[in-house]
Amino acid sequence: MADLMILKLDEKIKLNNNIKTIPIPKTPGEISVGTDCSVAGWGYVTNRVPISQTLREANIKIMNDIDCAAQWGLQYKAEEMMCVYGSGGSCFGDSGGPLVCDNIAVGVTSFVCDINRCNDPHQHNVYMQISAFLPWIKEIVSLPPK
Repeated sequence: MADLMILKLDEKIKLNNNIKTIPIPKTPGEISVGTDCSVAGWGYVTNRVPISQTLREANIKIMNDIDCAAQWGLQYKAEEMMCVYGSGGSCFGDSGGPLVCDNIAVGVTSFVCDINRCNDPHQHNVYMQISAFLPWIKEIVSLPPK
């Protein structure tokens, strides 16, 4: 299961102060445990607050695979995924959002805890590792247009 999509636009986007690009990793590799990162999205904040009308951001840290696998079991695939923890994070409605570390998009929001535990620092969120899919990404973007 991979939660990645590449969208090819018919024309170039004009970049400005509100529209910018963000790099992805150039080579496969893991992000070090404890690295400070951030996530952003418009999803739920708690089960009692509807989807946000404002883009929200949370600061989180990369956690180790052993603790993540202990929580998520067979759903968690360390070679393609990573977990984060902190006093915030992703919730329902945030899927597909970026996990950014050192100004590089290293992950994509994949799945989260049950809606009653959003923003629980003991409930870890799972992200797809973009670097695990670099061969596929490079293949897709090098294909000629149809």
